[in-house]
Amino acid sequence: MGLFARIAPRKSADVPAANYRVQLLLPRPAAVDPFVIHRHLKTWREDVELVGTDPGRFAIAIPTGTPIPIVVHIFQAPVDAYARELEQSIVWSQTWRDRREVVARACESFVVATTIAPGPTYAAQILALLTVLDTVLVSLDERDAAAAVLHWIPAQQVMPCIRYRLLRKELGPSGPVVNVRVSQLRPGEMVADTIGFAPLGLPDLQARFCNRDPNDVALRMMLVAKRQFLGEDLDDAVKDAALAAPSRAMLTIAI
Repeated sequence: MGLFARIAPRKSADVPAANYRVQLLLPRPAAVDPFVIHRHLKTWREDVELVGTDPGRFAIAIPTGTPIPIVVHIFQAPVDAYARELEQSIVWSQTWRDRREVVARACESFVVATTIAPGPTYAAQILALLTVLDTVLVSLDERDAAAAVLHWIPAQQVMPCIRYRLLRKELGPSGPVVNVRVSQLRPGEMVADTIGFAPLGLPDLQARFCNRDPNDVALRMMLVAKRQFLGEDLDDAVKDAALAAPSRAMLTIAI
């Protein structure tokens, strides 16, 4: 039975249309102050603008030098608002053993979201989202931030705050943005693939392997994913069909 099998997912009638969302799950009620968030962000960039002042729904507009700014929304949502996605993400967050029990304790949910326009500006858009997300975490009570769980919807993964910060430190933006899934392709053969690049307009990565430590393969995949995010050419990569759902642009690499 799924985590929210008895709950009909509820959607807010006033949710921004942003297509890239990260859900922040908290173990107790918490408040996010728009003015505090804005004040923190102005130490990063003086020109950021606060759009709206409702603690349950506001946005940060970040100028880009074009008529269209990057807009990052912060809004409250029911914990079960993305129940189906959350169940799938729990399945694919294989390195975190206690994930289901920790997620089940969540009673508060905020979403940090933006609209990603696939193309050459994906890195700037992700960096803006991460900066706002980091600021939201810093604005919380220290205990709440430490206990937070991040549901990275496009990458089908959940992670505790400490892992999120470790990934940011060790791998940069690609760390939390990309998830590596490991599954059996056929008896004696495994496949490791990334998920999370497609919303950025980039191909995901996959590799076949056998008689290898899956954790070692996953780490190597994350390092190649970092190169992919930074725009490096992967000379030995071959365009291929996806070996694991969903169907998407894919590069097969040797690991």
